[in-house]
Amino acid sequence: MSVAKQQSEQEDELFQIAEKILMKFGVIACCDIHEDFRYQNIRMDESHIYATATEELKKQYPAQKNFKEFHRQIHRVLQETPATSAEQCPYCEKLWKE
Repeated sequence: MSVAKQQSEQEDELFQIAEKILMKFGVIACCDIHEDFRYQNIRMDESHIYATATEELKKQYPAQKNFKEFHRQIHRVLQETPATSAEQCPYCEKLWKE
């Protein structure tokens, strides 16, 4: 396997782990109806997010030691996940209002 492919697979794995951990702590949420829609649920200081997620990574995935890449993936999750003040998916909220 090429080095680039291994690196890409590691990035994807860390992205999925970061997303899972952020969902566990409620930083991001997934709509019950629109399963593919994730949104930022809780506004939290980014340094606190990184610290909390890293501690969880150490507990759940002790073999993962690339914290710098993990932090890049947390940043990517936060950048790709829309921020909203809604307590639920904006699509569902809009449907309920109509």
